[in-house]
Amino acid sequence: MFESDLDREGVKSLQRRAFLTSLAAAVGGMALWSWRMRRPAAVRAAAAQAPLGKPGEVTVILFSDSGQRLKKVQTTRVIKSADEWRKQLSAGAYDITRNADTEIAFTGQYEPA
Repeated sequence: MFESDLDREGVKSLQRRAFLTSLAAAVGGMALWSWRMRRPAAVRAAAAQAPLGKPGEVTVILFSDSGQRLKKVQTTRVIKSADEWRKQLSAGAYDITRNADTEIAFTGQYEPA
């Protein structure tokens, strides 16, 4: 008497379609997020402003141990190749400073034991 317009097969088809659409959107969102987070925009911009091989001057802001801003200092830009940085830094420090990576949570030198 009050039968639905959709039969059971139609309901299963709609549920399957909604699931597949949601799954595709989630996978696409994760891929986009992963691609976008690979290297932050600030790092890309800084790399674009400092072409390799062109030494110049940079402004460095000095802070006290308590975190108060002291003064600005002009200094010569440090220009090194990736291999030179790898020789000077540990693997973790290289990834953090040169590739905008982060430390593994709760493993830093200042983390209480």
